[in-house]
Amino acid sequence: MKGLQVGLLFTVIYFIFIVNPLSAHANEADYVWTNNKDGTVKIKDYIGTDTSIIIPNELGGKVVTEIGMAAFGEKNLTQVVIPDSVIQIGDLAFAENQLTYVELSNNLTSIGEGVFFMNKLTNIEIPDNVTQIGLYAFLDNELSTVKLPNGLKIMGDFAFTGNQLTSIELPETLKTIGEMAFSENQLTSLEIPPSVTSIGPYAFATNQLLNVTIPLSITNLAEGVFHDNQLTSIEIPSSVTNIGRWAFGENRLSSLEIPKNVITVEDNAFNDNQLIKVRVLSDSTVLLEDTFKANPVDLTIYGHDASTAQAYANQYNHLFELLAYKVIYNDNGSVQGNIPVDENMYQRNTKVTVLDNVGALEKTGYLFNGWNSTANGDGVDYAVNSIIDIGESDLTLYAKWTPNVYTVTFNTDGGTTIDPVTVMYDKELTQPADPTKVGHTFVGWYVDDTLNTPWDFAADRITGDLTLYAKWTAIGYTVFFETNGGTAISPVTVMYNEQMSEPTAPKKADHTFAGWYKDETLTKPWSFDTDIVSEDLTLYAKWEVAQSEYTLDFDTNGGSAVQSQRIAGNATATKPINPTKAGYLFAGWYKDKALTKPWSFDTDKVVENMTLYAKWQVEQSQYTVDFYTNGGSAVPSQRIAGNATATEPMDPIKAGFTFAGWYKDANFTLPWNFNKDKVTTNITLYAKWLVNGSSGDGGSVIPIPIPIPTPEEPTQKPTPEQPKPEKPDSVPVEPVEPQPPKPTPQPEEDITFSDVPKDHWAWTMIQAMAKQGVITGYPDGTFKPNAPVQRQHVALMLARAMELEPKKEALAFNDISATHPYAEVIQRVQQAGLFDGVNGNFNPTANMTRAQMAKVLVLAFHLTSTEKETFHDVPATHWAYDYIAILAANGIALGDNGYFRPEDSVTRAQFAAFLYRALYE
Repeated sequence: MKGLQVGLLFTVIYFIFIVNPLSAHANEADYVWTNNKDGTVKIKDYIGTDTSIIIPNELGGKVVTEIGMAAFGEKNLTQVVIPDSVIQIGDLAFAENQLTYVELSNNLTSIGEGVFFMNKLTNIEIPDNVTQIGLYAFLDNELSTVKLPNGLKIMGDFAFTGNQLTSIELPETLKTIGEMAFSENQLTSLEIPPSVTSIGPYAFATNQLLNVTIPLSITNLAEGVFHDNQLTSIEIPSSVTNIGRWAFGENRLSSLEIPKNVITVEDNAFNDNQLIKVRVLSDSTVLLEDTFKANPVDLTIYGHDASTAQAYANQYNHLFELLAYKVIYNDNGSVQGNIPVDENMYQRNTKVTVLDNVGALEKTGYLFNGWNSTANGDGVDYAVNSIIDIGESDLTLYAKWTPNVYTVTFNTDGGTTIDPVTVMYDKELTQPADPTKVGHTFVGWYVDDTLNTPWDFAADRITGDLTLYAKWTAIGYTVFFETNGGTAISPVTVMYNEQMSEPTAPKKADHTFAGWYKDETLTKPWSFDTDIVSEDLTLYAKWEVAQSEYTLDFDTNGGSAVQSQRIAGNATATKPINPTKAGYLFAGWYKDKALTKPWSFDTDKVVENMTLYAKWQVEQSQYTVDFYTNGGSAVPSQRIAGNATATEPMDPIKAGFTFAGWYKDANFTLPWNFNKDKVTTNITLYAKWLVNGSSGDGGSVIPIPIPIPTPEEPTQKPTPEQPKPEKPDSVPVEPVEPQPPKPTPQPEEDITFSDVPKDHWAWTMIQAMAKQGVITGYPDGTFKPNAPVQRQHVALMLARAMELEPKKEALAFNDISATHPYAEVIQRVQQAGLFDGVNGNFNPTANMTRAQMAKVLVLAFHLTSTEKETFHDVPATHWAYDYIAILAANGIALGDNGYFRPEDSVTRAQFAAFLYRALYE
């Protein structure tokens, strides 16, 4: 069916736009229009010659909203497209044309009288905004299909008279169907929705209806409403009080029941049918002249004694019989037995004895308890063998079933007792309070003692006596190990009533481990073979004094020999003279052959016989350091011993500029520290300059926490304390010539960013960070305060803002090559323990979230706090809860009305504010 519809649609489009294209370009000379008061126009007449047209949505530069009365009538039009700007179409607007295709405006709310009267339309789709179809609207067309709008309420008289409709779907909103609205079509079936309250005379006359559904909302069946159809049966709803003349005339009805509420049946209402049986349920229904004229001669009318139906039958020589009723027994869901049958017919007011369960009906889970007038048992009860009076209708008696009551018991498997309960068959079981059991957590109730099938209190039903079994899981308890000065043993979790595995024995200098004890006085030993865990507990290590000295050997890995040492237990070793190895520089002693764990002669203690391993670096005798002054005075190159520091030269000079330091890269992101940075290859250092009177575009300045100056109380920024140079091992350094004094810093002017005015909420903090060279702007003079900050830029700003001490071995990231512009600063923040990466990647261009930023700042500034209050959107289970709480407690994170928004990206302005508060507050 869907394929057929698509094919028809394609055919229509092909015909309209290819075979016979509509006039798409409107000629305003073809239209006569008038101006409306609201500035729109109404088309009064069409004077063009085209017969296939697209009505323009504007004329004279104004929107077309109306089509006037008969504006396009009698113009020989064949196809019309009405624009969506049109909201009203006048009466007879397109009457008496040759239209085969019409596209209506989607904004129409009504279709006036005779709008498409006398055309050749075969189908039409009426927009859903239309609520009323007027008189004669589609009279005398060739319509075979019509799509009525979902919001239609009123169908006018003669609206679709004289078409070729075979079916029609009436919308659920329809209230009124006018006179002859669908007469003279070819309808075969009809369902009238319950929203309809009024149907006009002859509304569906002269069709081919075989069946009709009439809702309870109808009280009057108007004259000729279903006249001249093919109906063989009809159910008249009990709401009907009047049946009009010729309402069902000229059909094929063979039987009929007139409901009790019908007051009048008008003349010829059922004329010319095939009726042989008519039941009139009321004593007083008025049957007017010739109600059943032209029906078979053996028509029998059934009614009550002395009723109007009996009088009518006598007057018009029809057969008459008294109405009689049956008592019908319904087994109401039985699964076994036979339904009682009463073959008798009873006139009203006849006494009848109610039958017993003579067929031995049975229903699983229930007992037979007599009969009831409703299937659910909430009607009138009828006891077995009771005497009842027959009324004016058949009486159906439903077997009444009383559910069995079953007992549910609860096996708690050692838990607290749950009392048994009784539950009716096929009812849900109310869940009892959970039992308790020492050392266990209750899991739930199960149907079987093997605890495989859980009981669902929301869905499962009781079908017999039942025992439910409690399922438990043992509680895990924590066992702590107090090693009394020995190496640490991590806590373990042990299930209730279970034995614990013995951990690896701890170690302690000059002592031998003597076992675990339950008490601090070491009088009650713990047996890992028999003792069980029933609560959280702490075991205490017992020690016996052991060997007092250990041997420390030195494996020089090919270098000169180093003599072993005998060390007192738990004491530090003496650092020996560094070994030598041709072509290599000694790089320290390590605890492992892989050279990953350095040994500290200041802190590490000898607790056993052990070997230290020498680490070596290939030695290169000297490297060249060149100085690129970027237009300044020349600075001579230096030859530096490998792994030594360079000598800081005299500052170069450049007219109109102030020298701002030496940098490792031409982009001035990585400053060179002559006191710490070691020369390990041939390098070039780049001079950075500041235009005199300008704050520059950034640089690497180590900030000292001082208040930012205010206009009322300017504060002189102190000169940062220079770190003392470290003395390199075994590398001679040439004497450094005296340096001229540095110029006294002058108060810096504000740094201007075009998108950060002085009234910006973060202006002060952005200024402070920019003046310190921690943050910079963009070449176009903007700062972009609302742009998210990337992880690589956070690494750069932290490296500029802080003196980062390495705490970890260097880690290579998969996505950071040696040539990456931020490779060095990323390595510095990683070694400082601020960034770990994800799955071996640093993700340099990923935006940093506010939660990630909280962790980085807490680690960078070593922040602490005992307060745990935080924000509405940061629950205690959030991975960054502690970091965010510490940031808030230190006044660095303020939030937004109690919300931190941890997953949002940090903007550049926000990061400047956070960093500023961490540095200065």
